Amino acid sequence: MLRVTRHDTAESIRLTLEGRLIGAWVAEADGAWQDVLTASRHLPIVVNLCDVSAVDSTGRALLLRMQRQGVVFEARGCAMRELVREIEREVEETRVHGVEHTEGRRA
Repeated sequence: MLRVTRHDTAESIRLTLEGRLIGAWVAEADGAWQDVLTASRHLPIVVNLCDVSAVDSTGRALLLRMQRQGVVFEARGCAMRELVREIEREVEETRVHGVEHTEGRRA
């Protein structure tokens, strides 16, 4: 199960994910993400992952797309903080080397 909560302020849009970012729940999170992108009005987007308990490869791919769009992640716990660090490193390496990876292919 995954709970997705959105909170808009004048300064940012906050998307809070709670539960398991796996399987069919990834589509629910992706739908909320698409809604945030549509409504962002160029505001910073913060994605709170503090209460996410599991992430599968599809969920990781969604988080990677979010990071490439410039979101700021909030995470706690060793595993989730390490996952966020890995994603941030991957995005930074892509920027440094000028190579964009999409769905396992080079663009």
